[in-house]
Amino acid sequence: MLDIMEVKLLQMREITDHVKQGNLRSEEIVALNARINNLASQVNAIDSESKITEDKKIIE
Repeated sequence: MLDIMEVKLLQMREITDHVKQGNLRSEEIVALNARINNLASQVNAIDSESKITEDKKIIE
């Protein structure tokens, strides 16, 4: 599960590095922002899921 999160975080990093390079149209920035938001939601969901143990108790 953590390896999936790592891949998604790396994808987010690559997108932000791409944006920092500049020369993007506003449509491209909007699309990349949406992609980052989607990846962030997935990472948050995986993180929440990873805190639940097999007996359904939430790890604090």
